[in-house]
Amino acid sequence: MNKDKDNIINWKKPLTLDEQIEYLRTTKNIIFSSISECDAKKKLYELNYINIITPFKYKFYNKDINNNPILNSNNKHQYYSITDFNSYLNLYKKEREYYPLIFKKISKFESTFSTILSYYTSIKYEIDSENNFNKFVVLLNNNADRLKNNDVFSKERIENIKKHIKNLKKYYCKYANIFVFLDNLSFGQLLSVYICIGKETKKIIFKELLKLDQVLFCKNIASFEKIVFKLIDIRNCVYHNNSIEITINYSNKKNRTLRDNDDKKDYIKILNYLTK
Repeated sequence: MNKDKDNIINWKKPLTLDEQIEYLRTTKNIIFSSISECDAKKKLYELNYINIITPFKYKFYNKDINNNPILNSNNKHQYYSITDFNSYLNLYKKEREYYPLIFKKISKFESTFSTILSYYTSIKYEIDSENNFNKFVVLLNNNADRLKNNDVFSKERIENIKKHIKNLKKYYCKYANIFVFLDNLSFGQLLSVYICIGKETKKIIFKELLKLDQVLFCKNIASFEKIVFKLIDIRNCVYHNNSIEITINYSNKKNRTLRDNDDKKDYIKILNYLTK
C-alpha cells in the first residue's frame, strides 16, 4: 500500500491464479516439486495467498546478522534460497490444526466471563431499572476517564475502552433486562465494563473466575488485565479464520509495525496456554 502525489491510497494490483504462481516463482524463488502448479493454484484458490504465503514469508527471505530483512533496490525482500511451495503450505496446515482447540477454549472463557460479570455487576449495582443503569454507566465513565494515568494499556486501548463505555446507553433500550443486555455485548465491550467497574467488584469477579480456572495463566488481577485484552486479537483472528502468525508478529497490520519482544512473548504465552 502506498500513496500517490494526490495523497490517494493505492493498493497492490490483484493477481490471477496464474499470475500468483509466476509471482511466487520469480520474486520468492518458489518451486513446485512436492506439489504441482495445478494443485498449488487450487490451494491458493481455496485457502488464499494471504493465508498461505504472507504470514510465513519472513521465515524464508534473507536477513542480515541482526535478523533484519535484506532488501533489493526496489525495497523488496530477497529470497536467495529455493523453497518448495509445500514448505509454505505445511506451515499453514500446522498453524490451522490448533484452531478448533483455541476456539473451544476461548469460547469457554468468554461464556464464563460473561456470566460471572453479569451476575456480580447486576447484583452489586442493583441494575433493575433504567435509572440505576444510568448511574452504573456514570460510574463506568468516571473510571474510564481515570485510565489516562494507567500504564498497563496503550493510549489506543484506553480510547477504545472509553468508546465502548460511552456507547452502552445506545444499546440498553433494545433488551428486556440487564442480563440479556450484558449477554449480547461483544467480548471487547465486556472487558471494557470489567476494567471500569469498582475495585471490590473486580476482585470478586477475578476470585470467582480463578475458582473456575478461567483466568488464563494469571495469578493476580494486574497480570490478568495486562493479558486478557490480547485474547481479543487471538479470538478475532481464529473466529475470522485469519493468520495467528500475523497476529503474533504485527501490532499494526496496516502499517506492518512489528510487536516489541515483550508484547510478542505475551501472545506466544497465551497461545501456548490455549493449545496445550
